[in-house]
Amino acid sequence: MRELREVREVRELRELREVREVREAQKKKVFRMSILAIALLAFKLITIHFAQLYPVIVEKIYSRGVYPVIRGVLTSVENSFPFSIGEILFICMVLGLLYLFIRLIIHLIKRDFEALLKRSLMLLVSIMIALCFFDLSWLLNNYRPDFEDLAHLTVVKTDKEVLANTLQALIEKANTLREELSENEENLPNDLSLKQILDTAYLGYTPLSQQYPFFHDKVVRVKGLLVSPIQTWSGYTGVYLFFIGEPTVNSMAPLFTIPHTACHEIAHQQGFAQEEAANYIGFLACKNHPSQLFQYSGYLSAIAYVANALYLVDADLYHEKAKLYSTKVISDLRYDAKFWDENEKKTTAKVVNDLNDSYLKSYNQVEGIKSYGKYVDLLIADFLQDGSI
Repeated sequence: MRELREVREVRELRELREVREVREAQKKKVFRMSILAIALLAFKLITIHFAQLYPVIVEKIYSRGVYPVIRGVLTSVENSFPFSIGEILFICMVLGLLYLFIRLIIHLIKRDFEALLKRSLMLLVSIMIALCFFDLSWLLNNYRPDFEDLAHLTVVKTDKEVLANTLQALIEKANTLREELSENEENLPNDLSLKQILDTAYLGYTPLSQQYPFFHDKVVRVKGLLVSPIQTWSGYTGVYLFFIGEPTVNSMAPLFTIPHTACHEIAHQQGFAQEEAANYIGFLACKNHPSQLFQYSGYLSAIAYVANALYLVDADLYHEKAKLYSTKVISDLRYDAKFWDENEKKTTAKVVNDLNDSYLKSYNQVEGIKSYGKYVDLLIADFLQDGSI
């Protein structure tokens, strides 16, 4: 009996020692994860602070050095699929985060605080790794010099007459292009199918790559999204899935508006994160595209922004210029407005707008979604170069 008791005591001591060793190992693991999370946060903050201070270095080393290599790899991957792999990856990430969140709640209910701390740190480290990867894979482009500086485009404060003249030039060009487009049974332009638009949008960048050294003319496949209905409810026409380098569009939007959206999202893929720059670059790509539908789409986008700006400044002057619209252009604009009025859910749109606004402000776009207004300034600067656009 004594021997059995001694054996039992030895076994209990061994088990107790093993439990202590496991707990010590877990404590060390938690400590290492804590240090890693702090180190990643410090790396992210230091990198962003440096980028804010030295945009020229960001341009030279990252935007024209590191990023094109990353972009080439990601684009070659996403071009291999006929559907949006970024959308699938995003859904998987959301489901993964939801699963981890549920596990955390379970640990909290069971009062298993040790496991709760461990999983919380694992989640935090995973998020920090993802954020650092996102910064290095694309988001540092937020800190490159402004497009107008790179393109030597002079943006100046102008009066309402210049704004009105810019609108008139845009309307006259749109009227001409609209007359040359074929129509469907609803009298809407349909020179290209959705697939043709998505597959050929990159062609507008071939002339731009010859004019500016920071553009490329490689093949880029724009994708339509399965969640296009959600985008429609939120009032969004496209999104750039930067973690995979994939430009995507809301395939439910009016067809004649999609070319500019596609070119806008490719502008992000080209390395221009600022929304106002992407809008203007998208306009330039449409303007230089061989398809007249693309050209028309670019001019319609420009008209929408410039017309709104003029209306806010001088409604009477806007109405005077609005008389220049051709019947077909007016019909297209009304169709687009009606589509969004009937399909956009105001509550959903507000939530998404608030999220997007916070994201833009966190990455050096201090005006948030209001920064889209600079698109008008760039269009005016373009017009002032030679009196045409």
